[in-house]
Amino acid sequence: MAIDATVGGVDANSYGTLAEARDYFKGRLNSSSFDDADSSIQEQALRTAVTYLDSRVKWIGDIKDQTTPQALAWPRVYDATAETPEDILVLGEAIPGDLKKAQFEMALYLLDVGEPEFTNELDSIKVGSLSIDFNEFKDSQLIPDTIWPMISYLGSRFTPGAQLKSVSTYR
Repeated sequence: MAIDATVGGVDANSYGTLAEARDYFKGRLNSSSFDDADSSIQEQALRTAVTYLDSRVKWIGDIKDQTTPQALAWPRVYDATAETPEDILVLGEAIPGDLKKAQFEMALYLLDVGEPEFTNELDSIKVGSLSIDFNEFKDSQLIPDTIWPMISYLGSRFTPGAQLKSVSTYR
């Protein structure tokens, strides 16, 4: 499946094109896992990265096209219910350049490290002298801390499954 970076497109699967990603990595150190991958792997990494970002960030505003489905979360508008909703533009762009860079970085991250794991299951508990050692939910597991600052002004981290749990204790 080829990259489709059509802004607001019904079949779009990437914010940036493969050519843009390759250009971006020309000026970046330590990008050999992307540079050395063949085109089909590079495209898979870009598609996976955009899906990963869109499912793990609660973006500001609303999707731009409320009538025709758009495949990706961007472009966006403020107040889609207003008579004339205002486009969210970052430096005049419907798809922020920082979002494209974050997608490229996420693609590289996925190629280098793989998908970060999320667990919030009970890890351990001890009753005598009460000892608790739970797996802690960390936002950085969803969007790596090396990537999050690029897009933090465009939304907030989504925290799936994070919730306060309580355990009754008896004496």
